[in-house]
Amino acid sequence: MEAKEQRCCWITYTSPEVHEILKTGFDRSPMFAGRIDGVGPRYCPSIEDKINRFADRDRHQLFVEPEGWNTVEIYVNGFSTSLPEDVQYKALRTVPGFENVRFFRPGYAIEYDYFPPTQLSNTLETKLISNLFFAGQINGTTGYEEAACQGLMAGINAHQKVIESEALVLKRSEAYIGVLIDDLINKGTEEPYRMFTSRAEYRTLLRQDNADARLTPLSYKLGLAKEERMIAIEKKNKNVAEIKTILQKTMIEPEEINSFLNL
Repeated sequence: MEAKEQRCCWITYTSPEVHEILKTGFDRSPMFAGRIDGVGPRYCPSIEDKINRFADRDRHQLFVEPEGWNTVEIYVNGFSTSLPEDVQYKALRTVPGFENVRFFRPGYAIEYDYFPPTQLSNTLETKLISNLFFAGQINGTTGYEEAACQGLMAGINAHQKVIESEALVLKRSEAYIGVLIDDLINKGTEEPYRMFTSRAEYRTLLRQDNADARLTPLSYKLGLAKEERMIAIEKKNKNVAEIKTILQKTMIEPEEINSFLNL
């Protein structure tokens, strides 16, 4: 998509005045009043949680993101909340740039439960009930990427089981999906789980530039990748091997190469 077809996003900030307004509704917040027991995502706290946890901060950044071309709706990223509607409205109208804001719908809190993922096998099939596969928030994860990759793996393995073929299990050294599933089924989770590169001990191997080499053979074996794609990766691997052989046999003295490397 060309730049001229993009909508602009903006940044604004809360203020001490905004925080004071929000605090007036803390006693009516279901999260603070005890009506919600679940632990929220650590890396996506609500605005009232940020005010409470980071009391030394006098402002918090808000990303102003248009919902699309054909709507005036704006997504206020960083202002998730379960506070009463009247408090939300008054506080938002105090944020710089939001003086004339109107609501389509107020923020709200969602509490969901999950089944401990340690009850799953590495194919995402439940250990207690054969042919039942779990994927997504039911396993204690948060984020659509985490849900999508689990759905992919659970779907593939459900299909493989139906046709009585070998299951697909990705290792921690093969894909971040493998790290995520291995973490869930062996460690479990006490809070909404998100996949971070820091969770992978093999993260230097799990690079964007070698994903084709790592996963195309598996994809081809499952019938997902077409033959021409497999031929292309085989050709690439052959070329890489040839270059490695040349480099292993070729010696270059420092005085020959330094001027080139300094460019």
